[in-house]
Amino acid sequence: MRPFRKRHPGRSGRPGASRPWSCCVDRCRLPLRSWFQDGGARCPTFAQHLLFTAGIACLVVALVSPLCRMASTLAWAHMVQHVLLVTGAPLFLALSRPGNVLLAGLPARLRMTAGSWRRAETPASRPYAYLLVSFVLYGLNIWFWHIPALYQGALLDVSLHLVMYALFLLVSLMFWHSVLETYRTPGGASGLAAMLLFFTFLHTAVLGLLLALSPQVWYPLMAARGAAWGLLPLDDQRLAGLIMWIPMGGVYFAAALAVLARFITESGHAPRDRAPSTSAS
Repeated sequence: MRPFRKRHPGRSGRPGASRPWSCCVDRCRLPLRSWFQDGGARCPTFAQHLLFTAGIACLVVALVSPLCRMASTLAWAHMVQHVLLVTGAPLFLALSRPGNVLLAGLPARLRMTAGSWRRAETPASRPYAYLLVSFVLYGLNIWFWHIPALYQGALLDVSLHLVMYALFLLVSLMFWHSVLETYRTPGGASGLAAMLLFFTFLHTAVLGLLLALSPQVWYPLMAARGAAWGLLPLDDQRLAGLIMWIPMGGVYFAAALAVLARFITESGHAPRDRAPSTSAS
């Protein structure tokens, strides 16, 4: 008589029998389900899904699409790529507020540590310093990578190019997050945020105008590569400067107006809220 062997449920041919991979899926899905069911506010809304998708789409266009190859030969395409990395993708990602969802993908211990750190070190507790630091880093980051030696060095060295991409995205995320925090919770820092956005508009416009009006080519390497497209080097550079000046500057200007409008609207509602209590006293 053959001894009885316990058959593994994953090897059973019976319908409904579980499989090893399904156990792995359940293990990964349970923490996410418990995280989202813990509170309705933590579940991303449809608008957050759209904004996050728009941010990822900007990254795909900048880094994976044919634009990335064109950016290594044409100055205007390189500028479009920079605009997507410093204004498009980080702005949409910061608007989507993916922090809770990203935390859900961490192990439980790391999630608790990161959650406690977020509660203890919120930027709202020191909005002025957060805004000023992010503004300075953001401006320096843009000007730094447009220095001809560094600009052309990034075109020749893949590692340096990846560092440039990473710094563009990380510093820009920090900048837009600091600005959007003042929009979500209007206060004294909202005026500072609007002023810094206006200064960002000004200094990027200056850089764009310098590129557009310069009588000589700033990046000879880009000029040599762009000749294959039948575009004169100076025309290519002027087009890049106009892209930085108008579309990119328009984002900063519109954001400054939005922050100011929100601040004025909220400050106009404040006296009405206090009026009943004042009359009652």
